[in-house]
Amino acid sequence: MTWPRVENPGQCDPGDDERDHRHSRHAGDCQKSAPRAGLVCRHCLLLPFRKDPSPALAERYKKPVHSSTGIHHSDPLFPKDSFASATALRSGTQGSTLLVVVPDVRYARSGDVSIAYQVVGDGPFDLVWTPGALSHLDLAWEDEAKARFYLALASFSRLITFDKRGTGLSDRVAGIPDLETRMDDIRAVMDAAGSESAAVCGVSEGGPMALLFAATYPERVRALVNYGSLPRFVRGPNFPWAEPKHEYLAEYEAEAEQWGNEESAREFLESQGLEATPEAIQARARQDRLKISPGAFVQLGRMNAEIDVRPILSTIRMPTLVLHRREDPIPIEGARWMAEQIPGARFVELPGGPHMPYYGDSESVVAAIREFVEPICLESARPYDSVLATVLFTDLVGSTARAVELGDRRWRAAELKGVPGEWQLYSVAGA
Repeated sequence: MTWPRVENPGQCDPGDDERDHRHSRHAGDCQKSAPRAGLVCRHCLLLPFRKDPSPALAERYKKPVHSSTGIHHSDPLFPKDSFASATALRSGTQGSTLLVVVPDVRYARSGDVSIAYQVVGDGPFDLVWTPGALSHLDLAWEDEAKARFYLALASFSRLITFDKRGTGLSDRVAGIPDLETRMDDIRAVMDAAGSESAAVCGVSEGGPMALLFAATYPERVRALVNYGSLPRFVRGPNFPWAEPKHEYLAEYEAEAEQWGNEESAREFLESQGLEATPEAIQARARQDRLKISPGAFVQLGRMNAEIDVRPILSTIRMPTLVLHRREDPIPIEGARWMAEQIPGARFVELPGGPHMPYYGDSESVVAAIREFVEPICLESARPYDSVLATVLFTDLVGSTARAVELGDRRWRAAELKGVPGEWQLYSVAGA
């Protein structure tokens, strides 16, 4: 079975258009509208579970899901251990299934540009996923690994993800927008999604965007995660962990020459440790063509070559996690150096590869993110002030002797009443 496939709209029950597609339905409803085995209504995805599920699990997934995305924090897709059933998910192609509604695509206005975004899940805090160089919100749910990865994140958070300007379902733009302009797209998406503050994850090329956003809008970032990224992508003064700029740009030009063809698709699949079957190659080539055009891809490379957020690293003050796989082609030494420049940042080296977080051992990526952001975000949900302030405290001269004379209980009572005495005032400035 090809996982997952979306039914051709022309073959769906016409009554589907009259239904609120933000709500899920029983498997029987979709089977009536899907004429071929293994296909589901265009609003739903078929997620395979274990071949021989336990009665309790099978009964659980016979029930329809009622959130707008098919995920509730109180009844997560995955247990407390996000990937406890990952092996079963990978191997199960029969038996019990779960219908998940494809998240609605909405648009946020960032200046004159429309930015496409999705909201998945309804967890107790928001998690903004800033994608790598290329993404496509609709196509992501046709990729089994990506779909499972996003659903795992959404099992403990309200996941907000988007297509950056010039890519995917967002507006195409003329010229090369600078990082400051693209960074502000995160703010526009958060505003549109009703997110006052969130944990922000920057992935690969999205890493510098997340870093700059955290430095610019610290009040909106509860925790920061940087995965598989660097503060700049070309070699420069005091930064030897990247290739020279001319080589970097030449690679973009060469890749654009074969953009969207089978050779390019095969190379990508093999680089991520995926099986390069004819079907997979064809699907990947189609995805590449829909994500971005060859000319826009070259422009993206030129913009990335100018990125350098090293000067702002020392200004980042929120809890920060830098994640990097040991065999990632992006040099891990540069990521480790970046973590050392961010005050209090934690660096976690994950084994193996590849570069994309949803391929390979994606379970460890989700677990590391959850372990870091969940305690911080649940704790920071309690209102408190975190501002630079002047703290005043007082000390009563002779208080120790007076306490001995009165005894502890009488001293506390006298303290509350305000025993006359000579007071000294101390002032300490701090944050």
